[in-house]
Amino acid sequence: MKKIILALLLLGAASAASAVQVVLVSFNETTGTGDIRTRITNGPPFFVNPANYAPPSSVTWDWDGTTLSGTGFFGSTITFGSGSLPSVMADHIYDLSIDTSTRTATATSYECVEGIFLAQVGFNGCGDYGLGSNTIDESTTIWSGLSVSQTIGGDDVAGTIGPRTISAYNYGLDGIVGVNGLTLGDQILIGNGIPLGTPGGELMTFQVVPIPAAVWLFGSALFASLGWMRRKIP
Repeated sequence: MKKIILALLLLGAASAASAVQVVLVSFNETTGTGDIRTRITNGPPFFVNPANYAPPSSVTWDWDGTTLSGTGFFGSTITFGSGSLPSVMADHIYDLSIDTSTRTATATSYECVEGIFLAQVGFNGCGDYGLGSNTIDESTTIWSGLSVSQTIGGDDVAGTIGPRTISAYNYGLDGIVGVNGLTLGDQILIGNGIPLGTPGGELMTFQVVPIPAAVWLFGSALFASLGWMRRKIP
């Protein structure tokens, strides 16, 4: 009995220690002209038109050396430039998880919200279609969970890629700055494999932060349990 309890406690400790908490330091992408811009993940700046910006993110992140696991809402807005310019499109994601070994992203739900910029040039970025000669958006794209359905209407013209989905985050591990990616202060670079500065390059930079108090409390409880076992179990 003593061995069984000890094994369960150690298993729980190993599970708690197998992943580290990380925070998102930056999220950058490269435009077709080679300019690097920053995606907005903390809501619209107070001094700009907030139309169609994603709300501030409330997600917490864990990293186990292979998989990035997010719990909660992650909002990422692409703008025409960085920060204070019109929104292009915004990702609304709950519980984003990225397996960097297979470059596969999943989530509880994903939705793309069209910004205000592309309509001015006759295009819908989330749905990947042109607005036709009348420049009126006559199509619908609906995201539900991880599924998406689309109806192209009027004289709108469908693109070749299709509506934006969670696969936009099919990222891999593009590098580690520090010891091993699991040590306090290390940075983990997760992206699409195209270097920043090269058109199409996307990169999320995370940093390992101190272990949450809950884990320390778990460790204290573990040692207390071991002491109890020594006293109570023959």
